[in-house]
Amino acid sequence: MTDPLGDVQSQTWTLPADLEAAVKGEIQAWQEAGKVRRLWERDASLWTGTDEASWLGWLGLPEEEIAQLDHLKRAQEDARAGGFDHVLLLGMGGSSLCPEVLRMTFGRVAGFPELHVLDSTDPAQIRAVERRLDPVVKAAQARGDFQVLAERQRRALRVHLGKDVAAGPETLRRSVEQALA
Repeated sequence: MTDPLGDVQSQTWTLPADLEAAVKGEIQAWQEAGKVRRLWERDASLWTGTDEASWLGWLGLPEEEIAQLDHLKRAQEDARAGGFDHVLLLGMGGSSLCPEVLRMTFGRVAGFPELHVLDSTDPAQIRAVERRLDPVVKAAQARGDFQVLAERQRRALRVHLGKDVAAGPETLRRSVEQALA
């Protein structure tokens, strides 16, 4: 479980004895009836036998992602080289569950941006994340603006000022002079 700022919190739970027995019984029934295999075969008869098979496209995602491995490696390198400190994933339910589990499992990987997951539409949670990560939002917006200008063949200059705020104006001045030379 995480709070809206992405900090991991510990959580434990237990089921009442009757519910735990029911869950164990259902797991055993699934094993005995081969229902896990049937799920992977997209067998709609596990439910009502109507259109449930069309809901199970997510089962093929591992193979689809492996086919996109080169694209994912390029995105990884872009994230590493881009100078990002944070990445904010906005999602609901399933779209944010896997990234959240990976974040909780592996934590922050050295040399890469820190992943934050916001799985909420609650305005207070959104504002809390916005306050904490606002510079990341501005940087993403600036990169988008730069990309549009470049696509329209307009002159644009991207300058990364770094974390030294005092040196920023001088860095900007030198970059503009070099671009105009």
